[in-house]
Amino acid sequence: MSVVMMVKFNTPKELERNKNRYEFMAEYTTPYYEKKTKEGVKWKATGWSNGTGTVIGWHEFETLEDFNKVWGDEEFQKNTARWSYFVDNCEVQVLWPSKSLPPKET
Repeated sequence: MSVVMMVKFNTPKELERNKNRYEFMAEYTTPYYEKKTKEGVKWKATGWSNGTGTVIGWHEFETLEDFNKVWGDEEFQKNTARWSYFVDNCEVQVLWPSKSLPPKET
């Protein structure tokens, strides 16, 4: 079963905070993703924006086990908590394929 971690946030209006966000991502986020990929986590990450400062990070994991290797990692949790101070209105959602059941006949 594939799993998606959706991270939605607003980029800060303050230039210094936005600069700090990019610096943090270059120092911690990108190397962390590269390390986990080398460790065999199968995922792909993309970013989406509407041009007004709202950004959605879409992290799609091939399996629940791949997701758990990241979500359950103390380093990931610590750095995500730190990163959240560099953005506004941070929201994280974990999604998986929906399974619809046909309506019961009465």
